[in-house]
Amino acid sequence: KIFGVDRVGLSTGDISIRRGADITIMTTEVYRNMAWRARTSPSLVELIEEEGMQVDVDKLEKSLQRDEYDDLSSNSIVVLDEFHYMGQKGRGSTWEECVITNPPH
Repeated sequence: KIFGVDRVGLSTGDISIRRGADITIMTTEVYRNMAWRARTSPSLVELIEEEGMQVDVDKLEKSLQRDEYDDLSSNSIVVLDEFHYMGQKGRGSTWEECVITNPPH
């Protein structure tokens, strides 16, 4: 009611409702993946090919594909729920990666 139904979206690993809304509630994993794609350069593929690393380049290129929603430069606020998991072995890396890959502004 406060923000209006058209301005709020939801994104999980399974569903996406009003993708790109002004306010989007999402799982930490979804945000981490968006932040990772926003920070990862497509030149990574070139580097891997130059170094002769054994990587499925097609799969890597697909994972690096971006769309207009991967641009986090206009984000004003990111609120991470359950941040206390950051220090937990096995789970904490998701929160760490969110912090590390978050835009610097």
